[in-house]
Amino acid sequence: MAEFVQLRKELCLTEYEQMKKLQIFTDDEIRKIKKTRENYEYKIERHVKDIKDYCEFIKYERNVLSLVCERRRGGKRVREKKALERIVAGKIRGLYLKVLARFPKELRLWDSYIKFCQMYHFTYELSEVLERMLKYHSDKPEVWLKAVMLEYSDIGNLVKAKEYLITGLKHHPTDIQLYKAFIQIELSEIQASDDNEKITAVEEKEIETAVGCCQSIYRNAKSKINDVQFYLEMLDVTLNFKFARNLSKEIISDLKDKFSDNSKTWNYFAQAELKGVSVYTLDESDTDDVRSVKLNIKKCVEIYEKALENVKTTEMCSLYIETMLNLNSDMTSEANFKRKCLGNAFKMGHETDLMSPEHYSTYIKLILEGNSTKSDLVEEIFEKSLKLYKESSELWLIRLSYTIKNYDELTVESIFQSAITALNEDKELPLWEAMFNYHAVQLNNENSLDAFFQKAINHKNSIISSHFKPNYIEWLCLTKNIQIARQTYKKLTLNSNPCLELHRKMAQIETAQLTVNKAAGRECYEYAVQFYGRTNVEIWLEYIAFERDYGDAKLTGNIHERARKVLKSDELVSEFIERHNLLISGVLTLAGEIKNENH
Repeated sequence: MAEFVQLRKELCLTEYEQMKKLQIFTDDEIRKIKKTRENYEYKIERHVKDIKDYCEFIKYERNVLSLVCERRRGGKRVREKKALERIVAGKIRGLYLKVLARFPKELRLWDSYIKFCQMYHFTYELSEVLERMLKYHSDKPEVWLKAVMLEYSDIGNLVKAKEYLITGLKHHPTDIQLYKAFIQIELSEIQASDDNEKITAVEEKEIETAVGCCQSIYRNAKSKINDVQFYLEMLDVTLNFKFARNLSKEIISDLKDKFSDNSKTWNYFAQAELKGVSVYTLDESDTDDVRSVKLNIKKCVEIYEKALENVKTTEMCSLYIETMLNLNSDMTSEANFKRKCLGNAFKMGHETDLMSPEHYSTYIKLILEGNSTKSDLVEEIFEKSLKLYKESSELWLIRLSYTIKNYDELTVESIFQSAITALNEDKELPLWEAMFNYHAVQLNNENSLDAFFQKAINHKNSIISSHFKPNYIEWLCLTKNIQIARQTYKKLTLNSNPCLELHRKMAQIETAQLTVNKAAGRECYEYAVQFYGRTNVEIWLEYIAFERDYGDAKLTGNIHERARKVLKSDELVSEFIERHNLLISGVLTLAGEIKNENH
């Protein structure tokens, strides 16, 4: 091992001399580079190879290279400085080759090396890298696609790119992206010829032949792939080339025949209309008239309306409404027309029973923004939407908020009861919170709020009861006194389901008093660790912090020992010890957050 390291050190002597001669690095920096490299050399020469060592070495060398590039700018002897840059880059190249020979299955290493070659223009190296990468990763279509695009775009080898496409499709005969790349490359090559002002008869024949080749590729692909996304991806490519119009027409015709019941098909047609392209009628017409924004929107709406006649689904309706909402986010042109189209989309969704609960929520909010008073239309929409989506928490919340604003207490309570009857237990909480705010703020009646709290804390749904117990204790302390709060706390602790936040809230109330009752505060934590001490590290730390800050610091050691015995796993004990050390050193706050030393 040592002799290999020594040999590589000797090979670097010229490099270090250049670093010094060209004043790229100081003597101290060069010594550090030598030492760091030597350490990494020993690591990668160990009997058991670790990919991490290679990656760290490469990262270090790339940082050195970045410094060389940065410091060589300006000044004299530019050619010599560039030569030094090439030496360091060559060293990195050698490291990549070593680690790839050792760990060829690591695709991320190949990707990293390819990016390195691109960055430092090792174009001559790329082809060889791609060949080797494909030997180990031919099972991945995305690797074939990467090789194709690099050969075509970066290296400029069309023949090799096509070779990879053909071989890649033999391995992955149904991969959409490979077919898309094939068509894209073929048509792009034709485009180069078609861009000439005058096309000879021979060139025209060549273009016709090449388009025919693309048609053959497409037909071969569609015999193997029955996925709407394939047709849409192909159309994305062909529509960019006017001379491929016949191929585009064929794809559109296939889409209509095979996927007229698919929402993606119609959405594609409609979105194209917004861009001024009548894809839906392209196979029937050859016109390319430039249209106004208003006409584009009108054509788009016509497609969506036609779509809903053929595809009666919530997904189709949602795509229509979402497009109209997006149009209304830009009101710089045709604002009134866009608003009208959005209203019609909502109306159509409502009338066909195809609108999603999310879009119903948006629809209602928009109506209420325009008219805050009670309205027969709003009531009718609420009735229908909640009949369709009775388990939508958001719709019920909007319904309840509207009722609170416009109706009496009896009606509010009726809607609330209907909501919690219809909803699953895990979706009720937002409705309860709305009712809490209603009783606390709008009614501003102490008896009414107390009755609400009693209903909430005694609810069979633990999500509701646990949420409101801490609030109730705090409210009692604020509106009554600490003694009543303590009595109620103990009653809730002994006679209802455990609630960790209840104990925390009571402890917080105790420590907020002018004179802290140590015994009462300690009792909160004793209850908390009794119920939650086996699994909760945080509560033990809070108990220790309480004794340290408000109680008896001598008891913290005993609590520490209890925690280690009670916590149910070694992992929890280790976490507790680690966080306890941070707590006593002042690095950890009560909330478990690391303190900022700058404050």
